[in-house]
Amino acid sequence: MLTEFFGFLKLSFKTSKVFDILARFWLFFGASFSYSIFLRAFKVTSRIFSFLDYLPKFEFNLFPKLIHPAVLFLLIFLAFMYLSNYVLSGYGFLVISIALIVFSLTALLMSRIRLKDRPLFSKSVAAVFGSILSIIGLVFLSISLIHASGIPLFNPSLRRILSAEYEYLAFLLVPGALFLAGHIGNLVQREKLDRKIARNWILLLTIISTALVSLLGYRTEILVLLLGIFFIAIYLDLFSFFESFIFIISIVIIALGLSFLRQLWLGGDVTAAIIGGRIGATLAAFDYLANRGGLTGISHGLVYLSSFSSLGFLRWIPGTPFGPRTLITHFLGGREHISTTSTLLGPIVIDFGLIGVIVGMVILGGIVGIGHKLTKITKDGFIAATQALLLAFVITGIETGLVDFIVIIYFIFGIFVFLAAVI
Repeated sequence: MLTEFFGFLKLSFKTSKVFDILARFWLFFGASFSYSIFLRAFKVTSRIFSFLDYLPKFEFNLFPKLIHPAVLFLLIFLAFMYLSNYVLSGYGFLVISIALIVFSLTALLMSRIRLKDRPLFSKSVAAVFGSILSIIGLVFLSISLIHASGIPLFNPSLRRILSAEYEYLAFLLVPGALFLAGHIGNLVQREKLDRKIARNWILLLTIISTALVSLLGYRTEILVLLLGIFFIAIYLDLFSFFESFIFIISIVIIALGLSFLRQLWLGGDVTAAIIGGRIGATLAAFDYLANRGGLTGISHGLVYLSSFSSLGFLRWIPGTPFGPRTLITHFLGGREHISTTSTLLGPIVIDFGLIGVIVGMVILGGIVGIGHKLTKITKDGFIAATQALLLAFVITGIETGLVDFIVIIYFIFGIFVFLAAVI
């Protein structure tokens, strides 16, 4: 029954009038763009990136192995703990150890299942999704900036008056850019675009998208965008080893710079922000929640339910009007209206305890594990962009958690995409 349902969905989507119109629009847009002033500007910009052509070329590239979810999650989480200035309790350390083992084993096992190598989606799907999401994101980014009467990047206090619903829609720029990057990868796979030109397009797309997303002043979405582009470039063989190395170093520098600026604006200890003070506070919050949550948790889903009930258009859902991170502050005994990050595991362990952590890591590891396998065997831009989006949120979620409404929607979307591909 489920197989027939997903088969019907794929067939209906491919043969629908809406998809046909959007695909034709994209082709018209692409043809028009070829003769536009933007293309001439791109040629100028390409010269800036021409230094990459002189980097040493190695056939061996370590990064495809490092971005395996089982390896990457383990390395980043361990690095996160190493940089912290907080010493975990015995039970907190046990919860993290079990979580790392379960996630890595599940991701490894799911990435080794046997799947058929066959075309899954129309090659225009990534372009259509990318175009639609980018347009929606641009519209609501403009609305958000008008609503704030300023640019939150330069005045962080304006973030308090931003509408969460508008923010979520504005941040559709992130998956929009990733799907467009996936479409560029598709063109390279079909030998309709030279890899060197594709690389320049990817870098230009990254710069423009990052500049737009950064206007709202949030770090997580910027890092998700950069990591997502990086994952797509590795999955679809768009970057060489040295290009990948330069890109990842740039991400690290940007991440440190964003932490530096945020702490500077808040008037705190800038050195502590970079060395590990913030990471220590996040781990301390998790440790407290882990010891309170025990084996089965104490809030029994209230934190994750608040991801929905705290939004204006979903107030009919029973639950607290406070956001999930504000609710975490409440459990920690802090002041109201202050948000607190407690790692990826904090919300799970206070809601469902150690048992919930095990189940949660099986689910997360399974999703990105099967996504990794699908991306490797199909080299499809749409699958690669979906996997890159989810994996990037998993990595950034190590600190921030995966409790935002839009992030949960992304994972539900990813589950449907991967199931449709497998079934």
